[in-house]
Amino acid sequence: MARSRSLRMLAPLATLALILTACPAGGSSPGASGGASGGAGGTITVTSLWGGAEATAFQAVLDAFKTKTGITVTYSPQRTDYATVLRTQIQGGTPPDVAIIPGIGFLRSFAAAGNLKKLADIGLDRASIEKNYAPGILDVGTVNGDLYAIMVKLNSKSTIWYKPNEFKAASITVPKTWEDFQAVIKKL
Repeated sequence: MARSRSLRMLAPLATLALILTACPAGGSSPGASGGASGGAGGTITVTSLWGGAEATAFQAVLDAFKTKTGITVTYSPQRTDYATVLRTQIQGGTPPDVAIIPGIGFLRSFAAAGNLKKLADIGLDRASIEKNYAPGILDVGTVNGDLYAIMVKLNSKSTIWYKPNEFKAASITVPKTWEDFQAVIKKL
C-alpha cells in the first residue's frame, strides 16, 4: 500500500485530533462569549475523553503550558456521550475553546456542520508548520482541503506484527490487499 493510503486507513481507527470549536452561525468567538483570552494571563477551556492516568498526564502538559505562556487551561473531561455533549455546547453557544476529538469521523462531521474553525482562521498557516510533521500527518486533520486539526495522539490498535522468517519459511510475501491478507491467514 502507498504510504498516504496507509495513514488514511490507520488514522480513522486510532487518532485523536486537536480541533478548535467555533460558535454557531452568527455567534461570537468562544473567547468573547466565555471570557476566555488567548493572551498571557488569560484562560481557555479544553475538553476530551481522557480520564484517569491519561487525564493526570494531560494536566501535567497543561500546567507546563501555563508556566510557559501564562494562560490558564481549565480541563473538562467528558467520559460519556462525548459527541452529543459537544454538539449541545456548540449549539448552545458555549463550546470549549479546544476539543480533542476522537477520530476522523467526528472531525469530518463537525467540520461539515460548520462547527469548527479552520486553523488558518486563527492564524495557523499549514505551510509554516508542515516541516514539523511526517508526510501525510496533517492530511488527517484536513477536510475539503482545509486544515481543521492536528493529530496529537495515535493509538495503533490495529497494527499487525509478523515474523519475517516464518513468512519466508512458508513462502509467503507481505500482503498488499485485504484479500491477500485473508489468504495469508488461511495459509498460516
